[in-house]
Amino acid sequence: MVTAVVVVAVLGACRAPVDPGAGGPTTPPGPTSPVTDAPTDQPTPAPTDDTPTTDPADPALPGESEGVDVRVRIEPGYTMPNLVEASLGQARRTLEREGATTVQVVDARRGDVVAGRSSGWTVCEHEPAAGTFTIDAAEVVLTAAPNARQCP
Repeated sequence: MVTAVVVVAVLGACRAPVDPGAGGPTTPPGPTSPVTDAPTDQPTPAPTDDTPTTDPADPALPGESEGVDVRVRIEPGYTMPNLVEASLGQARRTLEREGATTVQVVDARRGDVVAGRSSGWTVCEHEPAAGTFTIDAAEVVLTAAPNARQCP
């Protein structure tokens, strides 16, 4: 109720704009109810014009559309952990627990895809980077080597 009193008091202090060419105040379009600085328990009158808007600058009426197609796709995701210097086996388990569905391992020495588990290898780097929010379906690339000394 205090907010309503403040808003009404601010609105009550407004003055009509002055028309510089005429030398006096102009008459703005009048409200549907008289201006008052006293709070009221009644709701503000609703607009009476039900005509849909056609001007792009005008908003659409509630429940109507201006032809804008908005689609939202919600996918599960996680924040990519820092897996550098982790064993490849531990990195795979961590990513599986986070929800990653596609993990590719690349040999840091040759750049080719590593077939098989290679669990004893060490992660040299990974993409996406640590701290990046990643959707579960995004591909994770682990660049690894047989031991940490062979990381570039």
